[in-house]
Amino acid sequence: MTAAAILETLRDAGLQLNLTSEHTIKVKPATLLNDELRTLIRSHKDELAKLLEAEIDAHERGLDVWKEQTRWRERSTSYYMHHIGCADCIAAGRGAGYGERCAAGAGLWTVYQQASAKGAGC
Repeated sequence: MTAAAILETLRDAGLQLNLTSEHTIKVKPATLLNDELRTLIRSHKDELAKLLEAEIDAHERGLDVWKEQTRWRERSTSYYMHHIGCADCIAAGRGAGYGERCAAGAGLWTVYQQASAKGAGC
């Protein structure tokens, strides 16, 4: 049985496995553990710890992406909330021949474009 299959079996049994900072596995609720499940965990402890660590790493990478996307969305929202109420920025948004953004809009636009260039909005 693979570590992934064991982890699925344990979770299906209602158990929550957590990796501690000392790389030990905490299982909750302990009242659901029986001798068979304890033996299964002990005999595959290292593989389960590696799998739990990989899940944590994947989760943290996902949080980093979410944080960057959130920053981009905030900048996008700030610019567009200004844009819809500013005749100069509306005109400038139509193209080069229609004028320039106001000072506030130009600053918001620059910050928004810098965030977009990082690919955070995609």
